[in-house]
Amino acid sequence: NLSHYEIRFCAGPDYSTDNETVIGTIQPADLLEFLTDAGLSAPGNVVTFKVYTITTTGNEKGSNAVTVTRPAA
Repeated sequence: NLSHYEIRFCAGPDYSTDNETVIGTIQPADLLEFLTDAGLSAPGNVVTFKVYTITTTGNEKGSNAVTVTRPAA
């Protein structure tokens, strides 16, 4: 009973649900691809992402956290 996916992120290398921000929503029938530079505007910036599955009843489950560092130019 999947409703949609949400892509969320936190600035820095440690993921915290208290500081997460939703940056995108993907519907089940959509292409499962999401491109963003959220939080990565400058070389050396570090952000951590999770993908959440949201059910039609409102339950949610997050993926493992993935940390991305923008390389120096």
